[in-house]
Amino acid sequence: MPDHSERALATHASDAGALPEGIHRIALPTPFPIGRVNIYLLEGDPLTLVDTGVNTGTSLDLLEQVLADLGHAIEDIELLLLTHEHVDHVGLSTVIAARADCPVAAYAPLQALWDPEQDPAQIIGSRMAWGVAQLERHGYPRELVMGAQPAFHLMLALGSRPVVDVALRPGDVIRAGSRNWEVHHRPGHSPSDLVFIDRGSRTAISGDHVLGGTSSNPILSPPLEIPAPDVTTERLRSLQLFVESMKRTAEDDLMLVLPGHGPLVGPPAELIGERLAFHEKRADKFLEMLDASEPQTVYELATRMWKGVVMVQPSLTHSEVVGHLDLLEERGLVAEAVVSDGVVGFIRT
Repeated sequence: MPDHSERALATHASDAGALPEGIHRIALPTPFPIGRVNIYLLEGDPLTLVDTGVNTGTSLDLLEQVLADLGHAIEDIELLLLTHEHVDHVGLSTVIAARADCPVAAYAPLQALWDPEQDPAQIIGSRMAWGVAQLERHGYPRELVMGAQPAFHLMLALGSRPVVDVALRPGDVIRAGSRNWEVHHRPGHSPSDLVFIDRGSRTAISGDHVLGGTSSNPILSPPLEIPAPDVTTERLRSLQLFVESMKRTAEDDLMLVLPGHGPLVGPPAELIGERLAFHEKRADKFLEMLDASEPQTVYELATRMWKGVVMVQPSLTHSEVVGHLDLLEERGLVAEAVVSDGVVGFIRT
C-alpha cells in the first residue's frame, strides 16, 4: 500500500502528458465533493508553492511530508503564488507565509480585501449576508437558506486571509521556479481567477479555470472592489465572464494545463469547446422551462432540474441557474419579473 505522501504525488490515471521538469503536483485532501486539490511545487529560483490546500492539520502534515520527500521544507519556500481566493486554494497560506517568511502573490484587488487593517468579521459577515440576500431574492425558502449557514461557516474556518505582498495584474510577468510566468486574469469560477502561462513550455497553471474531470462552477459573487456588498444587489455575471475567459484560454496555444483538481489537461481547445457546448445546452433546458406569462423563480427552476440536490447544495444550484439565465437574458430571450415583495423570477420574452 502506498503511503499518504506517495498518493499525494501519484500520477493521475487520466493525466495528459507529463509535468515539465522541476514541477511537482501535490494532491491534498479536502472535505468537499470535488475531492483532492492540486497544488504545485515549482523548483528553482525562487522555490515557489502554487496554492496551499485547506486550513487543516491533516493537509499541513501531508504537505510537510511530501515536501520532505522532495528534499524541501515549508521554511524553504521563497514565494507563495495563489490562483484565486477559494478556501481549498488559500487555506494554509497564512501559516505557510509566516513559517517560510515569504511573500504572497495574488490578484491585486485581494490586497485590499485581505488588508489586515480591515475588520475580517465585518468583511466576511457582509459577504455572507450578500449571499443570503441573493438566495432569498431568487425565491429560496428562508429555512433552506438558514440551513446552509453551517456550510458557510465551515468554508470560512477552512480558509485564510493572507497579506498580499505582490499584487498581480493582467500583463504582469512573475518569476517562479526559474520560469517566467505571464499573468492572465480569467474570471468566472471566481472573481480573482488567475492563469499563469510559461510560453517556453506552453504550459499553464489554471487553478479551477480549466478542469479535466468536470466543468468548473462559475460561483455567483459580488465585485471584489465592494468591501460591504450586503448593502447592494450588485453581482458579477459569473457564467458570462467564465465563457469569455474560456474563449481567451482556447486561443493561448497551450500544450499542457495544470489544473486545481483532477488530471492534467492536454491542449485545451477541444475540451473548452465541449464545456461551452455544455453550457449552451443547459441554457436551452432552462429556456424550455419558462413561458411568457407566469414568472418562475430560480429556486423553482433549480428544483425542477435537480430535485433534492437543491436541499444539499443550495448555493451551487443557485449559481448554476442564475448563470444560465444571465446568458439567456443577454440574448434577449428571458427577462426578470417581480414575483412578490423582494422576490424576482424570470419569464420568456
